[in-house]
Amino acid sequence: MGLSVSPIHNSNISFLQKNSVKNTKGNSQDKNPVSKNGERMKLLSATFAAGLGIGARLLWEIWDGDFLFETAGDLGERLIDKNKKGVRGNKRLMLWLGATAGVLAAGVSAFAIIYTLFKTPKIEYDAKLNAFQKGKDMDVYIKGNQAEKELYTQLGEKAKTASDEEKKELAKQYLQLKAGKNKLPDFIKI
Repeated sequence: MGLSVSPIHNSNISFLQKNSVKNTKGNSQDKNPVSKNGERMKLLSATFAAGLGIGARLLWEIWDGDFLFETAGDLGERLIDKNKKGVRGNKRLMLWLGATAGVLAAGVSAFAIIYTLFKTPKIEYDAKLNAFQKGKDMDVYIKGNQAEKELYTQLGEKAKTASDEEKKELAKQYLQLKAGKNKLPDFIKI
């Protein structure tokens, strides 16, 4: 009663082939998923969110007494008078609250956009740097997986024609290979 080692099927990778990761057909897992655009979007969205936070904080600091509330309230009032003439009662109050909140949100968003535009050169540089580093880490991981697949394939091929004693040795090799499993790069969170 020994450990049975079965081959990996559908493996089109060999140490004898000179194919790069980009030239392998039918194996979408071997493509590097890291891109500069993806890194850029992560950094842009984080910077915009930080700009919203800073804008809201700045708005809170400016909210000194009734100055900001009166200004935003007057702008909301003018918007209602311009667009919804003749509205009275609760509807006017709701429109005023919405217009005032919209004016405040527009101010915070404008600050976030200005902050993001100011940070754009640093974002571009960091995105290229992050994409390069993560791309290299993923390339190492992909190459390790390819080598691991090839070793499993070789073990499986040997196991097909091996005697009982050789199968015991192959089982030990299989366990050693399984113990040395290729680890995911640090930036991948599962």
